[in-house]
Amino acid sequence: MVTLKTLGKKAPHRVTMSQRHGLLFPCARIKRYLKRAKPCGRTRVSENAACYLAAVLEYLAAEILELAGNHARDHKKGRITPKHIKLAIHNDEELKVLIGGKDVYMQEAVRTYPKETSGCLFCQELGLNVVLLRSLLTTF
Repeated sequence: MVTLKTLGKKAPHRVTMSQRHGLLFPCARIKRYLKRAKPCGRTRVSENAACYLAAVLEYLAAEILELAGNHARDHKKGRITPKHIKLAIHNDEELKVLIGGKDVYMQEAVRTYPKETSGCLFCQELGLNVVLLRSLLTTF
């Protein structure tokens, strides 16, 4: 049997969906969560839908972390805490509208999910609140 190894060639390395689209968030994992959650009663999810959602989540995370890092630096702290994230969201007008006045909880304990996310595996595994996800999807 002739294989790439016997021919002296290297096997082609795998390229993930995230690498193909130039993202840091895991597109394949988000696609799996979307399939499992069955939004709109369907099981088929395109690669583009998962990558688009990953890109939106990555952009929001980067935006919030940048603003929170600025607040941490202003308070002469080397670590971003939930307080800095809360201040970043509160002081930015667009993020305040996006999140819709919801509060960022500063709890050290294990987080329990509200009843409205108990049926949505996608939201539970990503740690998202359904209210936040709905406001996210309606603004775009």
